[in-house]
Amino acid sequence: MMEISFKKEDTHLVATCLGEWDAPQMTKFVMQMRDNARQLSCTRILADCRKLSAPPTEFHRFLAGQDVATFLPPPFKLAVLYVEELINHFGETTAVNRGADIHVYPKEEQALQWLLTGIAKTADADNTKRRT
Repeated sequence: MMEISFKKEDTHLVATCLGEWDAPQMTKFVMQMRDNARQLSCTRILADCRKLSAPPTEFHRFLAGQDVATFLPPPFKLAVLYVEELINHFGETTAVNRGADIHVYPKEEQALQWLLTGIAKTADADNTKRRT
């Protein structure tokens, strides 16, 4: 069974998923990320899956990648945190090849750096425009 929760940060949505990997629940998780992000007017999502088990098969990674591409296309940007030993980028590659903006990282600092790239610059540009 997978447990799913969501929390809004200033710049992004944090989605947490833990427990045993289950394909139907993974699809539900991806859809809930989209729905929560839309409700909160967020396009950037950090999915913390470090306490999620390995998928039962590689095909499950493929299905998760397809779900991300289907339900979280641009402008959504998704950074996934996962246990380093379990990362092989197959699901990520599946999603990216279908147009999604996603990267999988073992460390939160790396994930947030990639996820939030461009946010401060945009805010600075907006402030500069207001001053002129």
